[in-house]
Amino acid sequence: MPAERIRIDPETVSTAELLRTQWESGDLSPFMHAGQRKLHKQWNAWRAVDPLSLPAVDGSKPIMFCVGVSKRWGKTTWILWAATELARERPGCEIRVTSAFQKSIDEIVGKVMPQAFATAPASCRPTYHGKRGLKPAGLYFPKQGPLEGAYIALAGLDMNPNALRGQSSDFDFISEAAFCRDLEYVVTNVLVHQYQGKPHARACLESSAPKDPLTDWEVNLIPDAKRRGAWFEATIEDNPRLSKKEVELFISMAGGRDHPDCRREYFNEIIGDPTLQVFPGFKPDIHVREHAMPPHAYTITSADPGQTHQFGLCFGYYDFDAALSVIQDSWAESNASTRKVACVCAAREFDLWGTWPPHAMRNIPLCAEGIHTGWRELLRHDRCEHLADVLHGMAQTPPEQRPDYESRPGRFITGPQPQCLTYFDNDMAIGFHTNPHTRVSDIDLTFIRDIDTEFGLQFHAADKSAPLEARVNLSRNRIEGGGLIFMPDSGPILEHVRAAKWNRARSKFDEHPVYGHYDLAAALVYWLPAADMIRHRRPHPPDGLASLAAPGANVQGRLPWQPLSRAEEALTALRRLWLGHGAEGGRMKSYK
Repeated sequence: MPAERIRIDPETVSTAELLRTQWESGDLSPFMHAGQRKLHKQWNAWRAVDPLSLPAVDGSKPIMFCVGVSKRWGKTTWILWAATELARERPGCEIRVTSAFQKSIDEIVGKVMPQAFATAPASCRPTYHGKRGLKPAGLYFPKQGPLEGAYIALAGLDMNPNALRGQSSDFDFISEAAFCRDLEYVVTNVLVHQYQGKPHARACLESSAPKDPLTDWEVNLIPDAKRRGAWFEATIEDNPRLSKKEVELFISMAGGRDHPDCRREYFNEIIGDPTLQVFPGFKPDIHVREHAMPPHAYTITSADPGQTHQFGLCFGYYDFDAALSVIQDSWAESNASTRKVACVCAAREFDLWGTWPPHAMRNIPLCAEGIHTGWRELLRHDRCEHLADVLHGMAQTPPEQRPDYESRPGRFITGPQPQCLTYFDNDMAIGFHTNPHTRVSDIDLTFIRDIDTEFGLQFHAADKSAPLEARVNLSRNRIEGGGLIFMPDSGPILEHVRAAKWNRARSKFDEHPVYGHYDLAAALVYWLPAADMIRHRRPHPPDGLASLAAPGANVQGRLPWQPLSRAEEALTALRRLWLGHGAEGGRMKSYK
């Protein structure tokens, strides 16, 4: 903790002596403005709490303190003062100050450092050594003085991405943390390991608001810090160096309080550039809601293949009666094999609609055998992991015993029917069919061929004849016109749609450090044209079918779509189908 403040009479000593005494005491809070002192007090109080005394929470980082403040508030100056106090408090400790950008380090050395140490005596004033020579780049304090030759490392992570790697560390300050690539990985897999055996070790991450929503900073670190009381926030109105008139002047020049730039730069709100947002009309409080699944519907699975970036799968149905497209589920993963995609696709389709995995998947073992990967391994950590054994057994079932087996073209009958979502082919009047009605994919012919040939999952290439922006506008019209909603548990597609943005040329989706090229947003763009193809088609059986299929119904003559000799057989099959159907809510219950 900082040294106890030395009390002296300012009337009996010179200003230089007074400053020297204050610097050498190790308490620099008198040089801070009111906002910085508030942050400093919370930082020191938080450091005094033993992380081991806190309840263990998976994924929590009790040695991380987070700061979110507006531009020109004085956060960098505070970092230098706080790092200097730590160096004075713990002689010989290793302290690092890094930033997402090297230009920020250059600004620290060129502008902030002279201001921060302007009043420091020679015994407490550091010297900057650059990257040339044997010494690492950083601030070096005099060996003959209260800081005993302490050293504070400085590095920009864009120019030196390995700057945070090392054997150990005592204290880390990361400036503009929200702009660091793979921030969650860096914090969890690089920093945390270096604090082992050092109960005093801590890290402080500060940042202004990023332009990209749903970064690791917003999604992972801020909520955890707020929960633990390790979060400090300040806006332009909390800067005591500015008068109220100056505050209003800067707000006005930024476009006013409602302008995205003002809200982001001065009020620390994490919002994207509305001119580059792919779906600016998407409002989670409006477009994300529960919707009861109809008894019959056409369903669609869409895919956006990817290796370096994520492979995205999107699942949903069109509610004919409500004239509404409903996205039920989604999945995305980087570097996923075709076999894994096939297993996840089959698992989700069964969980959502009761669709059995194709018989072609019978060659996938339950567990790994040799170089093969089984159902259990491929679905591990997936929300459908508990279905691995059931799906494996279904894939082994002979075709004639499966619910989607057709004894003649277009006819859906085979013994007792499972609880599955079906649609009735009213155009041909030839019976019920299992879903999905269609699967559509980006034009990746290798993937389309392989997943069909090896696993029996048929995908069709998406129609990409229209420009990307025109196809995106179809999705925008559906969202903003109320024709498309998302189930609350529809998965990562919600984050992709909310965060998706264009590149500056609006020629393609931009790249995001967490969501790649927003592959699930792309999958949605393929899903909607496929849904438009079946919007006019009624999925329900003919009128009166319910009464015909009811127990005790007396059929005379023939059904209009069956020969007379098939009347009783059709009635029996339809009665079984009708009574066996059990769609409830958004997920099927067939495996329970």
